[in-house]
Amino acid sequence: MPEDHDSFWGHLKQIGEFVRAIPASATFDLAVAEFSRNFPSGVFYLDCWPFGLPLVIISSPHAASQLQEFSAWQKPDDVNGPFEKMTAGPNMLTMHENIWKQWRSLFNPSFAAGYIMELAPNIAKEVGVLCSILKQRAQEGQIFELEILTANLALDVIGTTSLDAHLRQQEKVNPFARVLKRQVEWVAFGQIVDPWKTYNPMRPFIVWNNNRLMRKYIGAEIDRRFAEIKNKDRSVSTEHKRGPKSIISLALEGYLQQAGKDGRLPSSLDTAFRDAAISQIIVFMIAGHETTSTTICMAIHSLSTNQAALTRIRAEHDEVFGKDSSPSYLIALIRDQPERLNQLPYTLAIIRETLRLYPPASKILMGSPSINLTDDDGKTYPTTGYKVWAVHTAIHRNPKYWPDPDAFIPERWLAKEGDPLYPVKGAWRPFEFGVRNCIGQTLAVMEVKVALLMLAREFNFSPAYPADAPEMWGSKAHLVKTKGLGGKPSDSYPCTVTLAK
Repeated sequence: MPEDHDSFWGHLKQIGEFVRAIPASATFDLAVAEFSRNFPSGVFYLDCWPFGLPLVIISSPHAASQLQEFSAWQKPDDVNGPFEKMTAGPNMLTMHENIWKQWRSLFNPSFAAGYIMELAPNIAKEVGVLCSILKQRAQEGQIFELEILTANLALDVIGTTSLDAHLRQQEKVNPFARVLKRQVEWVAFGQIVDPWKTYNPMRPFIVWNNNRLMRKYIGAEIDRRFAEIKNKDRSVSTEHKRGPKSIISLALEGYLQQAGKDGRLPSSLDTAFRDAAISQIIVFMIAGHETTSTTICMAIHSLSTNQAALTRIRAEHDEVFGKDSSPSYLIALIRDQPERLNQLPYTLAIIRETLRLYPPASKILMGSPSINLTDDDGKTYPTTGYKVWAVHTAIHRNPKYWPDPDAFIPERWLAKEGDPLYPVKGAWRPFEFGVRNCIGQTLAVMEVKVALLMLAREFNFSPAYPADAPEMWGSKAHLVKTKGLGGKPSDSYPCTVTLAK
């Protein structure tokens, strides 16, 4: 525990000091990560009274690994509450264990590695749209915000993969995507307090109406997929006959196999199942597009500021996919030979190192009388009455486990055991571990991999931050507080782009 604890004000003085030491817009976990280096044992208490419950901060892989050993964990109400408001009901992030297991089992086939490989051609088509937009930006020669473009890309990808719905957000504003983004802003998680939204008497109605619109749209898409599955000759619609099935289609088929009696499909979807499925799709779309967008953007930044890494990833892409880097060629090759995407070890190393330096989220749970944690020195920490926060940024940048922790070194992920760079087990956890790890991690990595394949050789990106822009760990492109679920690149990553060839 930090010294100078006040019986009334807790550690607010110390919190203020280490928050003031970082850029004002930076996410709070960056400040905690920097402060946690004063506690090499990897666990300490932080008293946030009177603004919140006290915290058990975790910055070591040993302590973090204990979070998956107990079944008594629950998320805090101030996490579950906003999530359920956002989706108008329980979802896989908030459900209790028994119900969660049923839904996880239903969706697992949709996120299996083999199935995600089938989705790669659809992902490539959406990245092809981004390539066209970037070529236009290159002709214009003006500064633009890359994160806005990658967010639109991620929305289009999650739309086509989860619902087989073509949002085309990259080409023009999609009404459903607009409502989805608006809902995230109105149901914030406390990173940014907007008095107009927080205390607006119309807020409950606005949140309810956003949910109504989202549920109407997704419900109609689910009904279409159900009708297609039920019609053996697929006569209801021919639009979706070709290509891989969407995530919801696979889930529906699994549900109908369980619900069907004597081999006969039910005539209509169970209302409770339909409502819960809508909530799952909403949370997939919100969480999936925000985190993936940030990772693509920060991977591009890392390559644009590390010439050796950029040269090496381009050489790998030339070797595996040939010299032709045009989007049309790559889309066709990924369609015909998607397995080539599994032959990109350095590209995967780039993605892992980006997620180490810029993890888009962390893990926070409520303590329990039945759970005590131990730090690296064996000291015990009761958790009753505390929030337990495994700060991924702190774990990923802990100098005790990562040589030169603030440097971008993709070679860590190619090192052999015994090499000083070889990652410590459990020290990299952007998707967490255990049965409740991130179900969408395979899809997220595939999307980033395809994006880097199609962008790294075609374009040269140059960050365009003002000279006086604040820095964190030597970089102006740090993660900042947002009204969404996690951090985003500062100033949405202003840059310029030119054609590489």
